[in-house]
Amino acid sequence: MGLALAALNANAAEHTYKAMEIQPKSNRQKAAAGHNAAVVIYFLCGNAVLLPWNAFITAVDYFGSTYPGLHTDRLFTVCYLPLAFLTLVVSTVLHDHSSARLRVLVSFGAFFLTVLAVPLIDAGTHGQGSSGSLAAVCCLLALGGVLDGMGQGALFGTAAALGPLFVEALVAGTAMSGILVSVLRVITKAAYSDTRQGLRVAAAAYFGVAAFFVLACFFLFAFVLPRLPFIKQQQRAASEAQQDVSDLAIGDQDQKLGATSLRGMGRAMWVLAATIVLIYVVTLAIFPGVLAEDVSNSWLGSWYPVILILIYNLGDFAGKMTPVLVPAATVTAPAPIFACAAARLAFVPAYYFAARAGVAPAMMVLTGLLGISNGLTTVWAMVAAPTACATAKSKDLAGNVMITCLVFGLLLGSGCSFFWLIGRGW
Repeated sequence: MGLALAALNANAAEHTYKAMEIQPKSNRQKAAAGHNAAVVIYFLCGNAVLLPWNAFITAVDYFGSTYPGLHTDRLFTVCYLPLAFLTLVVSTVLHDHSSARLRVLVSFGAFFLTVLAVPLIDAGTHGQGSSGSLAAVCCLLALGGVLDGMGQGALFGTAAALGPLFVEALVAGTAMSGILVSVLRVITKAAYSDTRQGLRVAAAAYFGVAAFFVLACFFLFAFVLPRLPFIKQQQRAASEAQQDVSDLAIGDQDQKLGATSLRGMGRAMWVLAATIVLIYVVTLAIFPGVLAEDVSNSWLGSWYPVILILIYNLGDFAGKMTPVLVPAATVTAPAPIFACAAARLAFVPAYYFAARAGVAPAMMVLTGLLGISNGLTTVWAMVAAPTACATAKSKDLAGNVMITCLVFGLLLGSGCSFFWLIGRGW
């Protein structure tokens, strides 16, 4: 995480000084510090907004042991993603009538309680995997989906309004979230005995740390971010500028940001919207279901899915950080981004044959490539979409639209993951 923050800070400083050359020299250092701190907060919030979801799907060993044979990894996606998508659709349509800041804060506050509830349910049931405790966990996932839909769209919308670097920081943060929970899971799993009781204690520590990380981000977003000079400056500029004559730089002249504007964005961004859907259909058709249930290794045992998920998350983070570290690697033209996303369909037959062969090194390499390609194409599409917009408010809306399409891809992909179960008696 330190390397990622250093890279983002370096990039932030470069963007800030270019943008503020006309200001008096005495103001530059203060503005730069505010800009850098804002970028770091968005990076950390990117971690936090996906931390609850990643915490649930990464604890595959704990939930698999508590509820054996119930395909909890796939069940969790069914509980989580439909509600996340529906909430995002409503939030996007009504984004003019709700406060993005309030949506983020409500999400983070409730996320803290949701994640903290998992070890409390385990303690209350003494680790017995009853149908009642599973129903409670599924309710937590459903609530998490609603909170994700509220918070993630708001975060990406505000980041898009602030500029491409903030989108990159947020996307990199979502990738870092996967690494954070994977490493945390490895540490807690290794720290306790490989027994049922040890697994329960490790899971309690794991979910507890994750919950308090989300709480820390709540305080950063609520009390630190609004006080930064750069954010205050952006708020003043946005209120003074209001709306430009054109909503979309490429030709939509409607100043209303309601249904007509959404239709205009649909015409302008359909290639990028289809791209982000396709990216996540492929990814969720494989991850985490195939890695958690459909492969095994006698030598690694219960560590095998944990290691594969860590490899995926490392690859995803590397892909999302590449445009930050190497700006020349950024692609903004929709057609080549879509072509790269379509090429990822080859992962489906590749995983089928690798799983049948049962060769662990091949599976690890494939998983790394799946993560890298997911991260790289995601950041390309998410950064390219707001560049079609001329105003801060239309960029905000574009960010919401892209996140809605992303979650729609997650939803379709999680449904496709059940096809792997055909012929297996479930």
